[in-house]
Amino acid sequence: MLVGRRPATAVLAGYREFPGGKVEAGELPHAAAERETLEETGLSVRATETLEIVRHNYDHGELELHFVRCELTNTQCEPRAPFVWLPCQQLAEADFPPANRTVIARLLK
Repeated sequence: MLVGRRPATAVLAGYREFPGGKVEAGELPHAAAERETLEETGLSVRATETLEIVRHNYDHGELELHFVRCELTNTQCEPRAPFVWLPCQQLAEADFPPANRTVIARLLK
């Protein structure tokens, strides 16, 4: 799994995260996943399916997260820091925000 760590200056600082970000006006979640992954990691991917849609309330606001499975479309397999390849079984020990719990459980099955 492609996983990074949120910077000290970000909301939910220090937590692990999957690549992603805000969906732009008129953009579909799969297109946003592809764009954000390229911008954040330097890896070109193709979105293949929606794994989960999660709505979660944090102190800083309500979020709707679309977790999208992607496949690499290029041969480069080394992402830019702070993203790294993490074996799926290590997701259980990684410190993700509460909104990620359902998708982590699904990925571990």
